[in-house]
Amino acid sequence: MPNYSLDDLRYFCTIVKLGSFKKASESLNLSLSTLSRRIRLLEQTLQLTLLNRDAHRVTLTHTGELYYARYCKLFEEVDAIEQALSDEKQQPKGKIRISAPIYMGKHFLSAIFCDFLLLYPEIQLDLRFSNDLIDIEKKGIDIAFRVRNPAIDNWVIRELKLTHNIICGRPNQTTHLITHPEQLEEQPKVICFGLAPWQLKNKLTNEVYNVEPKKHIRLEVDEIQMMKFK
Repeated sequence: MPNYSLDDLRYFCTIVKLGSFKKASESLNLSLSTLSRRIRLLEQTLQLTLLNRDAHRVTLTHTGELYYARYCKLFEEVDAIEQALSDEKQQPKGKIRISAPIYMGKHFLSAIFCDFLLLYPEIQLDLRFSNDLIDIEKKGIDIAFRVRNPAIDNWVIRELKLTHNIICGRPNQTTHLITHPEQLEEQPKVICFGLAPWQLKNKLTNEVYNVEPKKHIRLEVDEIQMMKFK
């Protein structure tokens, strides 16, 4: 087994490129003594003299010229590959598939997505606005925005914004007689898919109720904007 590595050949090429051991040691962040020792070991292992050394400069032997011509191209290619990979790390690229409810996408996320595209010009967004609870793994979704707190196995969940929904009625409707959620059972209702059960809180007593509307449902929609009537 040889006692040198590709690093030793890289050190050799750096010395030739910069013209001195001192400049090469500074560029490689390697002590001058260590660099000299590695080059001596390289020449001893190859049983070849690659460099002529004198007090003022370093020059190549004929054999050194052959080694430098071959390995310099190799390391230039390796450096180019490393730089390309580094650039790709620094500049994100590719497609991100995103799923979000229609109302949320339109009113809260659209401006954020526009700013994101300006910030990352190499990223493509594939936006899927739907109120259906789609199978995000089957559809290959990378990020899914959801209302409430749905449990999704093997996915990291982050709360982005706390929202509150309120129960609304007709302007002329008498509501002061309604004191308990059970009294809502006999009221005609318009409900939105995905927003049930209702999580209600009594502001006076702080009691919390989960109400599942089942009776007297006049209209059920999958888009919250459709619940608003003129």
